Amino acid sequence: MQARADEIPIEIVGQPDVTQGSEYAPVVDLDLANLPVEPHAYEGRADEQVLSPDDLSLLQPESELAMPEGSAARAAAAGAAPLEEDKTVTNETPIPAGVKLPDVSSTGGLSYEYPIDVPAFRGLEPKLSLNYNSSRKTKVAGTYQGWLGYGWGLDGISVIERMRPKMGIPSFDDSKIEDERDIYVLNGQPLYRCSDSRVSDGTSCLAGGNYVSEVENYLKISFNSTTREWKVKARAGTVTTFRAVGDIKPPATAPASGSDAHDLAYKARWMATSVEDVNGNEVTYGYSCPELPLCYVSSISYNKRTISFLYEERPDYLLMANGHTITTIKNRVESIIVKTEGAVTRGYRLEYSQAAGSGASQLASVQPFGSNLALDETGRIASGTSLPITTFAYNAGGSFTAAAELPSLKTAHFSSTSGTEGVKYRNRISVTDVNSDAVSEIFLHAYKTSASGTCGYALFHSPLMDGVFSKVVPTGLPCEVWQTSTEGTGLNTTYELPFRVADNGPGRRHLWRLFCPDLVVAVVAAPACHPLWRLVDRLARIAAA
Repeated sequence: MQARADEIPIEIVGQPDVTQGSEYAPVVDLDLANLPVEPHAYEGRADEQVLSPDDLSLLQPESELAMPEGSAARAAAAGAAPLEEDKTVTNETPIPAGVKLPDVSSTGGLSYEYPIDVPAFRGLEPKLSLNYNSSRKTKVAGTYQGWLGYGWGLDGISVIERMRPKMGIPSFDDSKIEDERDIYVLNGQPLYRCSDSRVSDGTSCLAGGNYVSEVENYLKISFNSTTREWKVKARAGTVTTFRAVGDIKPPATAPASGSDAHDLAYKARWMATSVEDVNGNEVTYGYSCPELPLCYVSSISYNKRTISFLYEERPDYLLMANGHTITTIKNRVESIIVKTEGAVTRGYRLEYSQAAGSGASQLASVQPFGSNLALDETGRIASGTSLPITTFAYNAGGSFTAAAELPSLKTAHFSSTSGTEGVKYRNRISVTDVNSDAVSEIFLHAYKTSASGTCGYALFHSPLMDGVFSKVVPTGLPCEVWQTSTEGTGLNTTYELPFRVADNGPGRRHLWRLFCPDLVVAVVAAPACHPLWRLVDRLARIAAA
């Protein structure tokens, strides 16, 4: 990364390794001209108290739960009335946040954060920011909910999700929670049951919680299976409540227990709905849920303030497997509006571009506006006095290089001749996630006869996820082919027909076998086959060592 500080604007160029998907690595242009100058449009409303520097010296931050000792006396000595603890007197003028520069982690990932300025509220206000990470996994876990462009996430909106280890598709089999084949994750961080002796001495478990984070975060994490609610308590006593998306927006028809719809409504995702401190101060979160388990954050409310999120249709629909069906994310954030007692105080306009190769949405710019902003008929910020814009450009993807060679992975043709015709069979290769762990394996079907009782199947996987593949032979796959002949219908072990890997909706890969119900074996003719595809088994059942 190179930074050029000898002129304005400053251009920061991030170029992570191409294997991280550099088509989406941003070049961040930060226009710093006049950044310290506050536009006049940010003056307070007529019904607000705009304070002088002398008055400001008497005020304490809103985040303080109580005024420091002696502050009331100092205020009285200065001729001002002491402030009541439950009354907030602020100047709504937004102060530009400090410029943040992109950073490159030790793993080579490029990251960047754009903070969203919101009114303070005794430390409970959401810590919102738009953040980019070139190595972020798409479509799963935590801040990446598809609300922004590729590689971008919205920090400050907490979520608990159910999935397989390594962020794979969940099975929704509750018995698998016990053996950790299904897990819960809090903002992308895996949670483990306190009944597991390996983690029972964690802070959450010792404090009475029933789940603990994989990385110690000093939170008490509790799940109530009856109410389907999560409670996460911080050391200061602040409690965040998470509700199932089906309780946030109940389905039109109550789904039967054990059904796919029930799983998606009550077992897939829990969104933060409130944050409350020990004094009863509360922040609430609202959502729009067009199809479960998908929910978009729509508003955050506290202390007569409201933060609203406005959306536009995205040209690149995101298809996300959820374990039973396919969720379609159709929208992306276009504006963030902050109001106090119903009056606009500030806003942010987001602009997007599309990647040349994939057409993926890319966040192109963010610009803050003042209290005189105007919205068009679609809810988009159309005009108003603004602070300088921050723009993002993206490098085009480079060429790929070989990570490893697999000598035993052959794709040669095999020929078989019967009568007057020759029949050629090609090895089949499928790249798929066979065990729903979010890591792809290579499944090979090589033509061979099954008279020996073995099949020509092999599974290549990378145990350490380092590009070095190992070969294993899956078990439990049938080798035989059904056929009809002059003697009737039966199994034939001479011909082996290929498998295919496909997904019929839930996000888990399935194994499909080509059958020939009218295969006729004759001396003078080649086998005649009218294919019929049948679902054989789920690849998740194949042992991958």
